[in-house]
Amino acid sequence: MGVLYLMKKVVVSLFTVIALLGAIGVADGAAFAEELEHTELTFDSLDLVRDYYTEYASENSWESLGEIMRAQAEAEVISDGAFVASMSRLYTPRVLWVERMAIADYYFRSFEEAEEGFYTDYYVDPAAGAAILVILRDSNPKNLEEENLEFIIRDSTGKVYREDEIKVDATPAEEQTFLGMTWHDAVYRLYVQGDLREVEYLELFILVDTLVARAHHKWELH
Repeated sequence: MGVLYLMKKVVVSLFTVIALLGAIGVADGAAFAEELEHTELTFDSLDLVRDYYTEYASENSWESLGEIMRAQAEAEVISDGAFVASMSRLYTPRVLWVERMAIADYYFRSFEEAEEGFYTDYYVDPAAGAAILVILRDSNPKNLEEENLEFIIRDSTGKVYREDEIKVDATPAEEQTFLGMTWHDAVYRLYVQGDLREVEYLELFILVDTLVARAHHKWELH
């Protein structure tokens, strides 16, 4: 599985969607509802929506489609736990495929090569697992060190994944300073191993050694 790129784009929120539906009218609103149906977060086959994505991107842009897909893939942050802030993104095959096409479009690269690279280096069969991107921010860099963190995932069936069932790829924390305040950002790429095709939701728990508070993220799947 290749490196997952974190593209710094504007996230389309649900509130933006609601506002747009009110602004563009019923007819266009129906089309927008269809768009949401095709871009909802799911482990269903990419082949079912490939033609729709290609047509949408040709009429709008791969960038805008990528923004929508990333917004759908963002977890609901129920609690940041011990951290100043936390976020995570679930990479389903559809999310990853659109991201690879958007990157190819941005750099004027071949879509055919991007497609081949997707299946060679990025594709994860939902029957085998899924990739998750996690970004943590805190003023105490100790709270972001891999040896002080434990990642636990629970699915809608109650199954818990931890330790050897989750592979972790960590990026060293980077220091940021703004208006006299200093914090640290760390990026973690997780790969949870298990059959996720039929789950209705996934939860991610991030525990910090010696601290009671834990971050809690959740994805609803369709």
